[in-house]
Formats: sequence, C-alpha cells, structure tokens
Amino acid sequence: MAARRCESCGITYPVGVNSCRVCSAPTEPAYGVEPDDDWRAHVDLLLGVSVESDEETQVRKWRYDFLEALGFEGVTLDMLSESPDVDVHVAESLRARGCSVATAALILL
Repeated sequence: MAARRCESCGITYPVGVNSCRVCSAPTEPAYGVEPDDDWRAHVDLLLGVSVESDEETQVRKWRYDFLEALGFEGVTLDMLSESPDVDVHVAESLRARGCSVATAALILL
C-alpha cells in the first residue's frame, strides 16, 4: 500500500493526506510503506495537544454523572465537571443541606 510522508516531520500519513497536519508542508508519495499506525498521536504530540488517558476519561465521566445526579445541568454541569478545583463531595454536601443548584454552583465556582 502506498502512503504519503512529510520529509520535515517524518510522519507517514495515509494516502489522501496531501499536506502535513503539523507543519503544512506537502506530503510526498511513499511507495512500499504503510502509514504510521499512530500518526494521529504523533501529530497531537508535535502540536502539544494533551492526550487524555483512559483513567482521566473515566474520572471525567464519573464527575459529570455524579454532578448531574445532584441536579446540575447544562453549561453549569460542564463547568463544574471539567474543573479540577471543584470538590464534588462539597457539591454533594451543599445539595444534601438543601442548597439550590444555582447557589451551590456560585459557591463551587
């Protein structure tokens, strides 16, 4: 199978990727080689994109589900679940004491 390679960055892309996703240089045909299996990860690494681990993804989902069950929703839910500074157990305590969702969000953010 043919592939395309960026001579500047050294990434071998699948056929159809005509310019490097990192440096925008044109990719050149590379015959007899396969595209890098992890070319997307290489691009992310070179661009400085943070690649989240499975554990981080699971924690983020757990925080989202936990806060949603407490009654938070919409943009507020997104902001609370994404912020590592928000203690979800404080949110739980506030809601258990009768604090409204809006007031709890103001306290937590």
